[in-house]
Amino acid sequence: MEFSFHPGMLLGAIAAVLSLISFTQKSMLPLRAFAIGSNVFFIAYGYVETLWPALILHIDDHLPHRR
Repeated sequence: MEFSFHPGMLLGAIAAVLSLISFTQKSMLPLRAFAIGSNVFFIAYGYVETLWPALILHIDDHLPHRR
């Protein structure tokens, strides 16, 4: 079995780590900073790997919603 490196894998791994770090924060500012960073990396991951469900899930959080 051969392991090949893809840039998208690195983006996804960074996003996952930032997401996990955000769960450990006790104050709001670091929590939001890590969560926003996680979303940015998840969006990049979805774009690079053309994973439309992941991309839509994380972009939808930032779009204005109609009521």
